[in-house]
Parts: sequence; structure tokens; C-alpha cells
Amino acid sequence: SGIFVALLTGAKAVAQQGEGFDREAYMASLEQKKVLELRLTDCIGYALKSNSEIKVTKIEPLKAISDVRIAKSEFEPHFTFDWEMEDDTYQSPTTLADQSTGKARTGTFNFGLDQKFTTGTELELNFYNTRTRSNSAIQIMNPEFESEAEIVITQPLLKGFGIPVNKANYMIAKNNKLKSDQDFIGAVIDVLTDVKRKYYIYQYTQEQYRVALASLERVESLNQIIIEKYAKGIASNVDLLQSEAELARMEEAVLAADNMMHGAEDALKYVTNLIDDVELWNSTIVLLDKMDYEKTELNVIKSVETSPALKRVSCAS
Repeated sequence: SGIFVALLTGAKAVAQQGEGFDREAYMASLEQKKVLELRLTDCIGYALKSNSEIKVTKIEPLKAISDVRIAKSEFEPHFTFDWEMEDDTYQSPTTLADQSTGKARTGTFNFGLDQKFTTGTELELNFYNTRTRSNSAIQIMNPEFESEAEIVITQPLLKGFGIPVNKANYMIAKNNKLKSDQDFIGAVIDVLTDVKRKYYIYQYTQEQYRVALASLERVESLNQIIIEKYAKGIASNVDLLQSEAELARMEEAVLAADNMMHGAEDALKYVTNLIDDVELWNSTIVLLDKMDYEKTELNVIKSVETSPALKRVSCAS
């Protein structure tokens, strides 16, 4: 069992870490015998800490949040601003001017506001400003200012008309966010369920192994009695043969129970990602929690309504 876990551990570590896999450290830990006492909460903590499926799944809600913000920004106001300064030098076109060479400096300052509404209406407000200073004597106002305001309202009547059409991308992104949340919750629940199942399966196989050992002790005791009776001529050859056959069957049952117990331990190490820990992968796990049964009433309708799987289906539809 230890060699099997070593091979499984090495394969997974190579796949995840590539050249970072320390083969010598894993093989050296084979010689160390450690005991790791775990409660169910400890196993859950190990599983949630480094579970690859949860690490991948929890990225999707973050990505979905960004998609929702991007879709929502379509209806946010957009402010524009630009400023420009330009100097011109030119030959004066008339002899009335004091200077033969004219110079002018023109500055433009424009800003605007764009807004799209869920009905498809687009509102655009623009304010244009120009300031011109020149050395020309015939320019009455120096500097000269010019301002212009513009309002543009656009309302589609066919394509792009209506709230459902314009909010479609936002609603899709929002539903994808809800679905990704439910997928993440479902992944966490699946991991927790798997950990709990593997924990109690390991506990069950331990009890099976103890029962097999106790049965073997009783069969060995009975076999010893048969041997003594046979030596005194009280038991027959058939009795002795049946006793030895039963002893062999119980020894085989103990080996099978031991193999099943170590297989369940390996499965618990795998689901809790202990096989990735070079110090703990070869530890012997001792379970501290015992299975207890609590009688609870089950509300089928409420269970179906709160099922994460049902919520994921409804979000997808």
C-alpha cells in the first residue's frame, strides 16, 4: 500500500510541479513512520486549502464580477475633455495692419457628456470653446472668444429599441455570475461530501479490520482446542481439517480487511491532498471523530428548492 501511494504521489506531483518534484525527499520519507491524528474538520481544512478543483472554480466568480461591471458600464455616463493650443505665423494680407507678419494663438477647450439609457436612448452634450489672440490691429476683440453648445438625442425605433434588448448583455453577465457562484458552492459541497464519505469509509474499514482480527483470534483458539482433542483421539481428521480450513479462511479475511483499510486510508490522503505533502504523505492516520447518528426530519420540498444543482440549472436556463 505504501509503495502504491508513493507511485500515486509521485505521478501527481510530477504532473503539478514538473521539475519541482523532489523525488529523493519523497523516497526518504518512506523510512519515517509518523502518526497523524485528524478530526473531520482537519480533513476538511486540508482539502479546502489545496484542492485544485476549488482553486480553478473560484476564479470564475471573480471573472463573472468583471463581466457584470463591463456590461453595466454601458449605461454609465462618459465624460470627454480635450484641450489644444496652436500658434500661427502668416503674411499679413492687407497694408492696413501694423505688422507685415501676423501672429495668432488659438486655444480650444471642449468637453462633452455621453449617456446611454436602458431604453436605447443616447444623449450627447457637447460644449465647444475657442480663444484667439492676434497681433492684428484690425481685430476688434483681442482676445476673441467663441462658444457653442450642442445637444444630440438619438432614439432607435426598430433595431436596438426597448429595455430587454439593451439590457440583454447585462442580464446575461448577471446570470453567469449567479451560475458561477452556484458552481463554486457546488464544487465546495462536493469536496466536503467526498471528504466526509472517505473519512467514515476509512473508519468503517478500521472497524471491519478489528472484527476480522477478533474473529481470527476466536478461530485460532478453537483450532487449538481441536488440535488438543485430536491429539487425545477425541476429534476426527474431518474436524481437524474443517478447523484448519476455517483458520485459513479467516486469515485470508484479515488480509482482505487490512488491504481494504489501507486502500481507504490512501483514498482519504488523496482527497485531503496529504499526498502532496512530502512530510505527511506516508503518515499513519488516526481518526479522532466517531460516527454518530442523529435523527432529523427531512423536508423534501425545501431540500429540492435549496439544492445548488437545481439553482445552477435555473441560472443556466
